[in-house]
Amino acid sequence: MRAGWLLLLPWLATLGACDGKLGEPCSPPTTDCQGVCVDENADARNCGACGSACGAGQVCVAAACAAQCPSGFDKCDVSGAPACVDTSHDDLNCGACGNACMSPQSCVDGACAVSCPTDALACEVNGQTACVVVAADHENCGQCGHVCPVDADCVSGACNCYGATACGDHCTDLFADPLDCGACGHVCDTGEQCVEGVCAVQVATGVEVFTANDDEVHWATESAIEKEPTSGGPPYLLTPTSGTSTVLSIQSTSDYVFWSDGSLDVVPGDGGTGSLLATGGVFRVAARDDSAYACIAGDDLATWHVSTPLQKTVIASGECTGDPVVRGDGLYWFDGSNLRHCVLPDCASLETIATLSSPPWIFAVDDGYVYTLAGSNPVTASRTAFGGATTVVATGLGYGELLAIDDSYVYVGDTQSVARAPKTGGSFTTIIPVATSAVAVTSSYVFYRPGYGSDLYRMTKP
Repeated sequence: MRAGWLLLLPWLATLGACDGKLGEPCSPPTTDCQGVCVDENADARNCGACGSACGAGQVCVAAACAAQCPSGFDKCDVSGAPACVDTSHDDLNCGACGNACMSPQSCVDGACAVSCPTDALACEVNGQTACVVVAADHENCGQCGHVCPVDADCVSGACNCYGATACGDHCTDLFADPLDCGACGHVCDTGEQCVEGVCAVQVATGVEVFTANDDEVHWATESAIEKEPTSGGPPYLLTPTSGTSTVLSIQSTSDYVFWSDGSLDVVPGDGGTGSLLATGGVFRVAARDDSAYACIAGDDLATWHVSTPLQKTVIASGECTGDPVVRGDGLYWFDGSNLRHCVLPDCASLETIATLSSPPWIFAVDDGYVYTLAGSNPVTASRTAFGGATTVVATGLGYGELLAIDDSYVYVGDTQSVARAPKTGGSFTTIIPVATSAVAVTSSYVFYRPGYGSDLYRMTKP
């Protein structure tokens, strides 16, 4: 039995030569000194060799005893013996001897700071500083303190509302939420609803065509001609229609409302029984006072008067290649590339007041210019001075299908939106972010029919 213990003694003697873990040797630069791993280059009690102690107050530098530490090091008590310490990076002596950093902090340039992995930030969590992976943390998404809505997840550093939009503490649909309409925090006024991201009032349903001025908006449905005040109010039935044909055009004056569905009809502005002015071949009309104007077969520009129904008067023969426009006391139409003009009501003299490079498919006029669209993807809106040159208003959008003007802006509708640009030139700014099939502009409002539906809406101008 005693012989067995003697055989084990050499093995037990090796247990001291470790870092405190059974069977592990000392790691460089430490060596085994009587069963304890020491650094003979820096240990004042084993300086240069095991058991070689420095004098009182001395430190061990490069395996030799010295009175002072080299530059950049401070003399600190380490495990009961003086040692040279780099206090700019020592977690137990950070910035000064004995100033220990608490986990998860470490010593950085002499100060205790949280040192996080590259995919994490140091954020305050429950009153403590902690490393947070902000790419996936609901309470610190993308940055410290950015809290995602309750019904959202933090994905790749952004709050994901899965099809909705994160607005503050909630997810929402910017195309339908009246409290966040089109943008977070954009609140619609009382009576408005959020329609495709626009605060608007629904004026009517089942609308085929409409027209608007500063006083009233008029529209045609399958069965009636109606109106209401431009700023809103109860709709008023002017007259029923035959309902057999789609109304293609409607125009109003101070006293009458004209509409066409191939034929041309009129009703007094305050309602009553409609009257037939023309049969067949009338599609798009312009109107002033008690008269209507249209381009008809043979490219003739003709007019009809309320006082003489079914009697057509040709103003210009064979030269009306586009729908006419009335502005003030002027009647305008295109003969190919030439903008023609006459003064109402008698149109005694016809004149060319502008010539374009090519015939337009749509145009608008003010007191000194004609506005047109050309090209596609992008479309260019231009204006040509009466008797002068053509200048570009704005270029952009995809395909220009609608054109309107007010005193300051040109409005263009394409397959994705309605945008406007200053008449004097500039860039398009989107005001309705969806396709629109018809638009009319007054001094305060934009009336429009989104998509290819039949609902008529009114929005306040931005």
